[in-house]
Amino acid sequence: MNIKKYYCCHIVLVATLLLMGCGKEFLEPKSNSSIVVPKSLDDFEKMLDNSVINTAAGLPLLSCDDYMIGDSALWAAATPTQRNAYIWAADIYEGDSEVADWNIVYRSVFYANSVLQSLSEQGTYTDIGRAEFTEGWAYFVRAFAFYDLLKNFAPTYKNQSNAQTAMGIPLKLTANVDEVKQRSSVWDGYQQVISDVKKAIPLLPKEVQSLYRNRPSRPAAYALLAKVYLSMSDYESAERYADSCLALHDKLIDYNTIDPNAVTPFKKTNEEVLLYANQVNGQYNYVLYNPTVNIQVDTVLYNSYMVGDLRKQLFFIKSGLFIKPKRGYAETLTLSFTGLATDEIYLIKSECAARRSDLTLSQYYLNHLLKNRFKGESFVPVQFGDAKVALQEIKKERRKELFWRSGTRWEDIKRYNDEGEKITLIRKLGGKNYQLLPGSPRYVFQIPDDEIALSRITQNPR
Repeated sequence: MNIKKYYCCHIVLVATLLLMGCGKEFLEPKSNSSIVVPKSLDDFEKMLDNSVINTAAGLPLLSCDDYMIGDSALWAAATPTQRNAYIWAADIYEGDSEVADWNIVYRSVFYANSVLQSLSEQGTYTDIGRAEFTEGWAYFVRAFAFYDLLKNFAPTYKNQSNAQTAMGIPLKLTANVDEVKQRSSVWDGYQQVISDVKKAIPLLPKEVQSLYRNRPSRPAAYALLAKVYLSMSDYESAERYADSCLALHDKLIDYNTIDPNAVTPFKKTNEEVLLYANQVNGQYNYVLYNPTVNIQVDTVLYNSYMVGDLRKQLFFIKSGLFIKPKRGYAETLTLSFTGLATDEIYLIKSECAARRSDLTLSQYYLNHLLKNRFKGESFVPVQFGDAKVALQEIKKERRKELFWRSGTRWEDIKRYNDEGEKITLIRKLGGKNYQLLPGSPRYVFQIPDDEIALSRITQNPR
């Protein structure tokens, strides 16, 4: 289903839900597509509080090296998309349509554009502060969605020259569902994300909203910019925005206070969460979330956690012969966390400091994080002899700390390979070996076939 058709179907659903609590005057017809639009701040909040907002792709989790499928029978029983993403096949979807990784994320873009357009058309609201927050919220939602689409359906941002010629994504900036946009450059895509976040920052509150972790704040916006600049290898900017985030919200959980026997140990509202978001729902439950199937955690990763590291029991569970993932910050058995949290910002700060050879500061931020992850007196502070050793250690900790956060490991592998690490991913399945080599075009996911057929945008090479 192409973007336009998907918008049309789901705006009807949203209108139905909103009309349950609103008068008939809530919606008025829109020309060309007969789409109805919200008008009040209450209406805008209902749209932006929708459960699909801030969702992110699941394909990176299917494709990364955090887990393995235990037998070929399980693999054969999965959908084409699940099978093909697991072995990095040339044709991922093989006839599967309505791919949520594309459609649902673009739905967030549509909702954000609808709110921004309506705010502009309605003019001044009595509650100026609330209107400004809603505007900032919509800019953040659009930036969050565009960034997710860029890192999955476009090549990495290697440098400005490369980014200006590489194909990015369609940058839909209006709520006009009849408009078909061609793909912009990767450069334009990242500039749009950065611009949207910077527009949002002065309009957002300085405090994280403890009861509404799906709603953005300035710390969350700074965290998003830190992640974006890290993915661009702009470490100076990434560090600056990590600092801005931590200056407003630097809380960490002491893992000694978390129940290690709980199946879902973390709450959505835990104090590290800057913005709650999760993976797209319902697409990949058979392979990744069915407790009876034989998926298992990479044993090298599992064994890398040292004695006294509480993450080993909080992140994993033994099930028969297999080691399976718990669900982390998502507080659910079915969806992985895709949001923003302070632990990742500590790691960004530590990495960026190491890259400019400030080893004292790099050690401080990494140790401050890790001392909250170890049992009692078992924690031994890390010490860096040089920047190279520091980066190696920080990369190991990124993988251990950010496990099962859909997209993070996949994005890291691509960034590291751009820097020359030459990481090769290997799968063994049914007597066959599969490899994904550094720099392979298969690190960029296909745009769904139905979108290509209906919108005629250019497909990614595989």
